[in-house]
Amino acid sequence: MQWLNLLALAAFALLQRLALHVSRSSAAQRRRIVRALCWALLAGNLVRYLIVYPFFGGGARLPAEFSTVAYFAVPAILLAGCETLESWAAYAGLMAGFFYYAAMILAGGAIYGTAPLRNTCISLFCHGTLYFCGFVTASARHYPRRELGKLLAGVGLVALRAAAMRPLVAGSGRMLIYILLDAVPVRTVCPDGALPAALAVYYVLLAVFVVLTAEWFIYRSGRFPRRRASYRAAVCGA
Repeated sequence: MQWLNLLALAAFALLQRLALHVSRSSAAQRRRIVRALCWALLAGNLVRYLIVYPFFGGGARLPAEFSTVAYFAVPAILLAGCETLESWAAYAGLMAGFFYYAAMILAGGAIYGTAPLRNTCISLFCHGTLYFCGFVTASARHYPRRELGKLLAGVGLVALRAAAMRPLVAGSGRMLIYILLDAVPVRTVCPDGALPAALAVYYVLLAVFVVLTAEWFIYRSGRFPRRRASYRAAVCGA
């Protein structure tokens, strides 16, 4: 395991410990911490995407990846106190943060080893903030199963948005969301004759995977690590 993998492992262990600790704190303290992190995440990425990238980073960039959409959607929803979309914000934060850190821990050196350290640290912070806010929000209350459709619709809308934006997105072939939508791993290894059947199986499995993550989130909500029904009102400022 290379140093970047170890850095991600250490960062995630610390992140998880902090998230558990804050989840057990008072509602007022949780509210202050989550809102402060949401402001930092939203403001920082507005500066990156509206100022740094267009004027100093080689051109404007459109947020197409699931996680980059979450950079803006998750803090905006939580800060606005949008009760209707709170479950999706918590789910999106958890999923974007967890799978980023999982990839970093398992193959961080291979995937991100050539990236500037500054960019890697920014990504660790952004995804860590998403995970933290999603975890603490989901620890507050148990979401009913009727929220499942909302979670799946949100994922589908992000995918449709990415597909519609593709002509405008530079370097889309290197982005995970397009690799998944195009079934690149299957197309790379599967012979042409078996490709249609393999693609059908792949997309079914991908859909099942998304459904299972949403089901897991619904089941585990309110149990990260204990239920606090009052948290939603605290975070939303109700």
